[in-house]
Amino acid sequence: MKAGFRIMNIGVAGLPENDARRIRALNVISVIAASVSTVYLIFYMISGAMVPMIINIAAILSYLGTFCLTHRRKYRSARVWIFSAHMIHVAILTVIIYTRHTGFHFYFLSIPALVFLVFEYENMFDKLALSLTAIILFFVCEIVTFPEPLIQLSQMANRILYLTSILTVFWGLMLVIFLFTRNIKIHEEEQGKLIQELRKALSEVKTLRGFLPICASCKKIRDDQGYWNQIESYIRDRSEAEFSHSICPDCARKLYPELHLFDEQKIKQ
Repeated sequence: MKAGFRIMNIGVAGLPENDARRIRALNVISVIAASVSTVYLIFYMISGAMVPMIINIAAILSYLGTFCLTHRRKYRSARVWIFSAHMIHVAILTVIIYTRHTGFHFYFLSIPALVFLVFEYENMFDKLALSLTAIILFFVCEIVTFPEPLIQLSQMANRILYLTSILTVFWGLMLVIFLFTRNIKIHEEEQGKLIQELRKALSEVKTLRGFLPICASCKKIRDDQGYWNQIESYIRDRSEAEFSHSICPDCARKLYPELHLFDEQKIKQ
Protein backbone atom coordinates (compact mmCIF):
# COMPACT_ATOMS: atom_id res chain seq x y z
CA MET A 1 0.00 0.00 0.00
CA LYS A 2 2.79 2.41 0.88
CA ALA A 3 4.60 1.65 -2.38
CA GLY A 4 1.42 2.28 -4.38
CA PHE A 5 0.84 5.54 -2.51
CA ARG A 6 4.38 6.68 -3.28
CA ILE A 7 4.00 5.84 -6.96
CA MET A 8 0.74 7.80 -7.20
CA ASN A 9 2.37 10.83 -5.57
CA ILE A 10 5.48 10.99 -7.75
CA GLY A 11 5.98 14.62 -8.78
CA VAL A 12 3.04 16.08 -6.82
CA ALA A 13 4.95 17.58 -3.88
CA GLY A 14 4.23 21.30 -3.51
CA LEU A 15 1.52 21.39 -6.20
CA PRO A 16 -1.94 22.90 -5.67
CA GLU A 17 -4.52 20.20 -4.97
CA ASN A 18 -6.22 20.50 -8.38
CA ASP A 19 -2.93 20.06 -10.24
CA ALA A 20 -1.85 17.29 -7.88
CA ARG A 21 -5.02 15.32 -8.67
CA ARG A 22 -4.26 15.46 -12.39
CA ILE A 23 -0.70 14.23 -11.87
CA ARG A 24 -1.96 11.41 -9.64
CA ALA A 25 -4.40 10.42 -12.39
CA LEU A 26 -1.52 10.46 -14.89
CA ASN A 27 0.52 8.21 -12.60
CA VAL A 28 -2.42 5.82 -12.24
CA ILE A 29 -2.83 5.69 -16.03
CA SER A 30 0.89 4.92 -16.39
CA VAL A 31 0.62 2.06 -13.90
CA ILE A 32 -2.47 0.64 -15.61
CA ALA A 33 -0.89 0.87 -19.08
CA ALA A 34 2.27 -0.86 -17.88
CA SER A 35 0.22 -3.53 -16.06
CA VAL A 36 -1.99 -4.29 -19.08
CA SER A 37 1.08 -4.49 -21.32
CA THR A 38 2.65 -6.89 -18.82
CA VAL A 39 -0.41 -9.15 -19.02
CA TYR A 40 -0.16 -9.16 -22.82
CA LEU A 41 3.58 -9.83 -22.50
CA ILE A 42 2.83 -12.98 -20.51
CA PHE A 43 0.34 -14.01 -23.21
CA TYR A 44 2.99 -13.53 -25.90
CA MET A 45 5.53 -15.48 -23.87
CA ILE A 46 3.12 -18.39 -23.56
CA SER A 47 2.32 -18.31 -27.28
CA GLY A 48 6.00 -17.93 -28.20
CA ALA A 49 5.54 -14.67 -30.16
CA MET A 50 8.99 -13.11 -29.93
CA VAL A 51 8.41 -9.86 -31.87
CA PRO A 52 5.33 -8.79 -29.87
CA MET A 53 7.27 -9.62 -26.71
CA ILE A 54 10.03 -7.18 -27.69
CA ILE A 55 7.50 -4.50 -28.66
CA ASN A 56 5.64 -4.88 -25.38
CA ILE A 57 8.83 -4.69 -23.34
CA ALA A 58 9.67 -1.42 -25.12
CA ALA A 59 6.12 -0.18 -24.48
CA ILE A 60 6.32 -1.05 -20.77
CA LEU A 61 9.60 0.86 -20.45
CA SER A 62 8.01 3.81 -22.27
CA TYR A 63 5.04 3.86 -19.90
CA LEU A 64 7.31 3.67 -16.86
CA GLY A 65 9.40 6.48 -18.34
CA THR A 66 6.46 8.78 -17.61
CA PHE A 67 7.42 8.67 -13.93
CA CYS A 68 10.87 10.06 -14.76
CA LEU A 69 9.27 13.06 -16.44
CA THR A 70 6.78 13.70 -13.64
CA HIS A 71 9.54 13.33 -11.06
CA ARG A 72 11.49 16.03 -12.92
CA ARG A 73 8.26 18.11 -13.04
CA LYS A 74 8.04 18.08 -16.83
CA TYR A 75 4.31 17.55 -16.67
CA ARG A 76 3.34 18.56 -20.20
CA SER A 77 6.07 16.36 -21.66
CA ALA A 78 4.94 13.46 -19.46
CA ARG A 79 1.35 13.75 -20.68
CA VAL A 80 2.25 13.99 -24.34
CA TRP A 81 4.82 11.21 -23.94
CA ILE A 82 2.52 8.55 -22.49
CA PHE A 83 -0.32 9.11 -24.96
CA SER A 84 2.05 9.25 -27.93
CA ALA A 85 3.75 6.05 -26.77
CA HIS A 86 0.35 4.41 -26.29
CA MET A 87 -0.83 5.32 -29.80
CA ILE A 88 2.41 4.15 -31.40
CA HIS A 89 2.23 0.90 -29.46
CA VAL A 90 -1.37 0.21 -30.48
CA ALA A 91 -0.76 1.21 -34.11
CA ILE A 92 2.21 -1.16 -34.44
CA LEU A 93 0.28 -4.07 -32.93
CA THR A 94 -2.78 -3.42 -35.11
CA VAL A 95 -1.12 -2.63 -38.44
CA ILE A 96 2.17 -4.52 -38.49
CA ILE A 97 2.06 -7.38 -36.00
CA TYR A 98 -1.60 -8.39 -36.06
CA THR A 99 -4.83 -7.15 -37.67
CA ARG A 100 -7.84 -5.17 -36.53
CA HIS A 101 -9.52 -8.47 -35.64
CA THR A 102 -7.56 -8.41 -32.36
CA GLY A 103 -9.45 -5.25 -31.36
CA PHE A 104 -6.30 -3.43 -30.26
CA HIS A 105 -7.39 -0.31 -32.15
CA PHE A 106 -10.26 0.15 -29.68
CA TYR A 107 -7.65 1.43 -27.24
CA PHE A 108 -7.59 4.61 -29.33
CA LEU A 109 -11.13 5.38 -28.14
CA SER A 110 -10.01 5.71 -24.52
CA ILE A 111 -7.51 8.48 -25.27
CA PRO A 112 -9.95 11.45 -25.69
CA ALA A 113 -11.44 10.82 -22.24
CA LEU A 114 -8.04 10.30 -20.64
CA VAL A 115 -6.44 13.45 -22.07
CA PHE A 116 -9.28 15.61 -20.76
CA LEU A 117 -8.76 14.01 -17.36
CA VAL A 118 -5.04 14.73 -16.98
CA PHE A 119 -4.52 17.94 -18.98
CA GLU A 120 -5.29 21.40 -17.63
CA TYR A 121 -8.10 23.39 -19.19
CA GLU A 122 -5.58 25.77 -20.74
CA ASN A 123 -3.85 22.97 -22.73
CA MET A 124 -6.70 22.81 -25.24
CA PHE A 125 -4.37 22.44 -28.23
CA ASP A 126 -2.65 19.37 -26.77
CA LYS A 127 -5.97 17.79 -25.84
CA LEU A 128 -7.53 18.33 -29.25
CA ALA A 129 -4.40 17.26 -31.14
CA LEU A 130 -4.06 13.98 -29.23
CA SER A 131 -7.79 13.26 -29.36
CA LEU A 132 -8.07 13.89 -33.10
CA THR A 133 -4.96 11.81 -33.77
CA ALA A 134 -6.41 8.91 -31.78
CA ILE A 135 -9.77 9.09 -33.59
CA ILE A 136 -8.12 9.27 -37.02
CA LEU A 137 -5.90 6.29 -36.22
CA PHE A 138 -8.93 4.32 -35.04
CA PHE A 139 -10.81 4.84 -38.30
CA VAL A 140 -7.69 4.16 -40.35
CA CYS A 141 -7.22 0.83 -38.58
CA GLU A 142 -10.92 0.04 -38.87
CA ILE A 143 -11.44 0.91 -42.54
CA VAL A 144 -8.13 0.54 -44.38
CA THR A 145 -6.98 -2.95 -45.39
CA PHE A 146 -3.30 -3.56 -44.69
CA PRO A 147 -0.97 -6.27 -46.03
CA GLU A 148 -0.67 -9.61 -44.36
CA PRO A 149 0.28 -9.30 -40.68
CA LEU A 150 3.60 -10.44 -39.33
CA ILE A 151 1.92 -13.03 -37.11
CA GLN A 152 -1.18 -15.00 -38.03
CA LEU A 153 -3.37 -15.87 -35.07
CA SER A 154 -6.08 -18.44 -34.83
CA GLN A 155 -9.69 -17.36 -34.70
CA MET A 156 -9.83 -18.25 -31.01
CA ALA A 157 -6.71 -16.17 -30.20
CA ASN A 158 -8.11 -13.20 -32.12
CA ARG A 159 -11.37 -13.58 -30.23
CA ILE A 160 -9.61 -13.62 -26.86
CA LEU A 161 -7.54 -10.53 -27.67
CA TYR A 162 -10.62 -8.77 -29.05
CA LEU A 163 -12.65 -9.40 -25.91
CA THR A 164 -9.80 -8.41 -23.59
CA SER A 165 -9.35 -5.18 -25.56
CA ILE A 166 -13.04 -4.30 -25.25
CA LEU A 167 -13.09 -5.15 -21.54
CA THR A 168 -9.93 -3.16 -20.83
CA VAL A 169 -11.25 -0.09 -22.65
CA PHE A 170 -14.57 -0.44 -20.83
CA TRP A 171 -12.95 -0.59 -17.40
CA GLY A 172 -10.60 2.24 -18.35
CA LEU A 173 -13.56 4.45 -19.22
CA MET A 174 -15.25 3.43 -15.97
CA LEU A 175 -12.11 4.54 -14.14
CA VAL A 176 -12.21 7.89 -15.94
CA ILE A 177 -15.87 8.37 -15.00
CA PHE A 178 -15.08 7.44 -11.39
CA LEU A 179 -12.22 9.95 -11.22
CA PHE A 180 -14.34 12.66 -12.87
CA THR A 181 -17.20 12.16 -10.41
CA ARG A 182 -14.75 12.00 -7.52
CA ASN A 183 -13.19 15.30 -8.57
CA ILE A 184 -16.64 16.86 -8.93
CA LYS A 185 -17.57 15.67 -5.44
CA ILE A 186 -14.33 17.08 -4.00
CA HIS A 187 -14.97 20.43 -5.72
CA GLU A 188 -18.54 20.51 -4.38
CA GLU A 189 -17.33 19.75 -0.85
CA GLU A 190 -14.67 22.45 -1.08
CA GLN A 191 -17.22 24.91 -2.47
CA GLY A 192 -19.69 24.09 0.31
CA LYS A 193 -16.99 24.50 2.94
CA LEU A 194 -15.98 27.85 1.45
CA ILE A 195 -19.60 29.05 1.40
CA GLN A 196 -19.99 28.08 5.07
CA GLU A 197 -16.81 29.96 5.97
CA LEU A 198 -18.02 33.04 4.07
CA ARG A 199 -21.42 32.91 5.77
CA LYS A 200 -19.76 32.58 9.15
CA ALA A 201 -17.48 35.52 8.38
CA LEU A 202 -20.44 37.63 7.23
CA SER A 203 -22.41 36.74 10.36
CA GLU A 204 -19.53 37.98 12.50
CA VAL A 205 -19.39 41.35 10.72
CA LYS A 206 -20.95 43.95 12.99
CA THR A 207 -22.98 46.73 11.36
CA LEU A 208 -25.00 49.70 12.61
CA ARG A 209 -28.51 50.22 11.26
CA GLY A 210 -31.50 52.41 12.04
CA PHE A 211 -31.80 55.70 14.00
CA LEU A 212 -29.38 56.40 16.85
CA PRO A 213 -30.66 58.63 19.70
CA ILE A 214 -27.79 61.02 20.45
CA CYS A 215 -27.58 63.80 23.04
CA ALA A 216 -27.39 67.25 21.46
CA SER A 217 -25.10 68.49 24.24
CA CYS A 218 -22.69 65.74 25.36
CA LYS A 219 -23.09 63.58 22.22
CA LYS A 220 -23.76 60.37 24.16
CA ILE A 221 -25.78 57.66 22.41
CA ARG A 222 -28.70 55.84 24.01
CA ASP A 223 -28.64 52.07 23.48
CA ASP A 224 -31.58 49.65 23.19
CA GLN A 225 -31.70 49.20 26.99
CA GLY A 226 -32.06 52.94 27.54
CA TYR A 227 -28.54 53.56 28.85
CA TRP A 228 -26.48 56.48 27.63
CA ASN A 229 -23.00 55.55 26.38
CA GLN A 230 -19.98 57.44 25.22
CA ILE A 231 -19.97 57.40 21.44
CA GLU A 232 -16.67 55.49 21.23
CA SER A 233 -17.94 52.83 23.66
CA TYR A 234 -21.16 52.40 21.71
CA ILE A 235 -19.41 52.02 18.33
CA ARG A 236 -16.64 49.79 19.73
CA ASP A 237 -19.21 47.33 21.10
CA ARG A 238 -21.02 47.11 17.79
CA SER A 239 -18.19 47.15 15.23
CA GLU A 240 -14.56 46.27 14.73
CA ALA A 241 -13.45 49.90 15.06
CA GLU A 242 -10.86 51.01 17.61
CA PHE A 243 -10.32 54.58 18.84
CA SER A 244 -7.34 56.75 19.69
CA HIS A 245 -8.06 60.02 21.50
CA SER A 246 -6.78 63.38 20.37
CA ILE A 247 -8.07 66.97 20.45
CA CYS A 248 -9.43 69.06 17.63
CA PRO A 249 -8.39 72.73 17.04
CA ASP A 250 -11.76 74.14 18.20
CA CYS A 251 -11.57 72.33 21.53
CA ALA A 252 -7.92 73.31 21.90
CA ARG A 253 -8.87 76.99 21.58
CA LYS A 254 -11.54 76.59 24.28
CA LEU A 255 -9.36 74.61 26.68
CA TYR A 256 -6.06 76.43 26.15
CA PRO A 257 -6.83 79.99 25.03
CA GLU A 258 -3.39 81.25 26.06
CA LEU A 259 -1.70 78.85 23.63
CA HIS A 260 -4.09 79.89 20.93
CA LEU A 261 -3.27 83.63 21.47
CA PHE A 262 0.45 82.83 21.46
CA ASP A 263 0.14 81.04 18.12
CA GLU A 264 -1.81 83.96 16.60
CA GLN A 265 0.82 86.52 17.78
CA LYS A 266 3.57 84.32 16.33
CA ILE A 267 1.81 84.18 13.00
CA LYS A 268 1.25 87.97 12.90
CA GLN A 269 4.95 88.61 13.49
